[in-house]
Amino acid sequence: MTAGGVDIPAAIVQPGLGNVFQVQFKLAATVSTGARVPVTVTIDGRTSLPFYIPINPAPAPEPSN
Repeated sequence: MTAGGVDIPAAIVQPGLGNVFQVQFKLAATVSTGARVPVTVTIDGRTSLPFYIPINPAPAPEPSN
């Protein structure tokens, strides 16, 4: 998988009905944020068309006292 230009391994791939699969992954901290971040999946050398997901920035850490 590639999200925002960063290669990410799929954590879980589950078959669905027909030729549909559910793919779960954890975004790396280096993935860019934005309203339309491109994601592609590559299987056996064939890459999907990009689909776009919104990625919000990580929340700022709470200040320590």
